[in-house]
Amino acid sequence: MTRYILQISLLLGLFCASCTKEGPGGNNPPVLTYVGLAANTLNQGLGKDSISINLSFADVDGDIGGVNELNIFIIDNRDGSEYIVRSFPELPNNGKLLEGTMKLTLPSTCCIYPPEALTPACDKNPLYPENRFTVDVFIEDLARNRSNSVTTDTIIMYCLRN
Repeated sequence: MTRYILQISLLLGLFCASCTKEGPGGNNPPVLTYVGLAANTLNQGLGKDSISINLSFADVDGDIGGVNELNIFIIDNRDGSEYIVRSFPELPNNGKLLEGTMKLTLPSTCCIYPPEALTPACDKNPLYPENRFTVDVFIEDLARNRSNSVTTDTIIMYCLRN
């Protein structure tokens, strides 16, 4: 299994809708909700194209975010490759409920072919014009409590276009 560590740009639009409730403290994992994809097609090529994944999150303890924390994870379900987003921007850690929305920008990668295709990833094979796949996303708070994992809708990557 190939492991990719790519920095995926993270655009956060944080909207603290209810930051006044006291969190119970402790080991409460954040909750992630899949909202949808802005588009569902990509062209093959390392970083040549991108799509946006829209999510919302809530953390009862309010301990999400932090500089230099690897806390947003995206798994490519074609082969289990892991993309790691560097981190949430620093957010207030005040022990209160923290809610918001975020948009993750997922860059295109290479098409992956079955072994019988005898075609290396990123090459073109007219017998396999596209890859259809999903990605899983989960987050961790500063106490390393892992959220639920959400799965995107199907993404189509065109393998014959550049």
